[in-house]
Parts: sequence; C-alpha cells; structure tokens
Amino acid sequence: MRLSIDIQDNYLEEQIINYVAQKHQKANDVILEALREFFQSNSSDRLSYQSKNPRYSSKSLDFGLKDDGEVVFDDIGDVKEFSKKLRDDAWR
Repeated sequence: MRLSIDIQDNYLEEQIINYVAQKHQKANDVILEALREFFQSNSSDRLSYQSKNPRYSSKSLDFGLKDDGEVVFDDIGDVKEFSKKLRDDAWR
C-alpha cells in the first residue's frame, strides 16, 4: 500500500525532520515505526467510552404545558400543501 501524507503543520514537520535526522533513518521508516507502535499499543482503550442504559439513565422532560386534550395540527388536511405554504412564507 502506498500512502502520501500532506503535513500542513510547520511544528510537526520540524519535529519529524529532527527525529529522522537523529535516528539516521528514512522518513518512511520512522512513520511506519510510529504507526506500528500506535496499532500494537492498546489503542482500543483510547477510543472506548462508557455507555449508559437509556432505561435507567434517561428522564422525561416536563415543559409545564397543560394537556387540554387538543391534538396539535389536527386542522391540517394536506401536509404537502401546508409544508409548501410554510416554505413559501419563510422566503417572503
């Protein structure tokens, strides 16, 4: 596999150049070594997170609205026409 890296960070570029010069290796070998080390380390821990069970950790939101039994948008017969009117009115 061939991989090209375009480094836009001057600091990072200088660090790589200095490291390559110190180790007397090719830049390609240094990057391969860094990638090997990254994947051989327990990298799954870096990306893991604890998830919670929504049954126990969620809660209902109460906005303090009165429930008078009225169905919202009950008077809308044609949703397509209603949506078109809303979009048209939004542009005016």
